[in-house]
Amino acid sequence: MEKLYTAQTANDATKGNKIVSLGRELAVQAWGTWDTATLGVYLSVDGTNGVLLSDLTFTDDGFIAIQIPAGVHVWAELSSVGASTNVNCWIAGQGGD
Repeated sequence: MEKLYTAQTANDATKGNKIVSLGRELAVQAWGTWDTATLGVYLSVDGTNGVLLSDLTFTDDGFIAIQIPAGVHVWAELSSVGASTNVNCWIAGQGGD
């Protein structure tokens, strides 16, 4: 289990929560108090130039399973955080979970 965010309350686009896929199906779950927040999950082959897929954007509690090739970088970015935002985003399927 990889915890991209746990109780995140501020905007974050640092890529400090980046993981590298082992080439499996990943289950992405986001939940919490959203207020006005948007959470986007990005994919990148080089770890720098990410692409946001519309299916990986959350503005409310959600869950999605996706197939990711080995070596693809995955990270989350939280934006438009409101006063009561408190969001979690965890990924399962990386191994060691």
